[in-house]
Amino acid sequence: MPIVEVWGVPDSVSRVTLAELRDQIIKTVAREMGCKPEWVRVFYPQDMLAQGENEDVFVYVKTAVLAGREDANEVAIAVTEQLATMICATLQTHNVECFIEPLPKNWRHNVHAKRK
Repeated sequence: MPIVEVWGVPDSVSRVTLAELRDQIIKTVAREMGCKPEWVRVFYPQDMLAQGENEDVFVYVKTAVLAGREDANEVAIAVTEQLATMICATLQTHNVECFIEPLPKNWRHNVHAKRK
């Protein structure tokens, strides 16, 4: 399940723009990584100690989807390039850095709550 965190989004960006960007991010990650769109989650964390508007945006894709794949390097390069380009154009910021944080598949557990 790929998790995408986009840090440093300017406060001036509207919720509509963020929702549209989220949809584009989900489509791109799902297509390039070969996973279902509903597996992809996008978050826009807030910097609680922000010191004014910054022109740097940092994007982290945390996932185990690429673990053990022969094409992992090519997919990671395609995803990071496409996301950085898309986010930079949408947010009209000067610098977007995008990273893949690969996670080994055996380092996760998925627990489902029992519902009454």
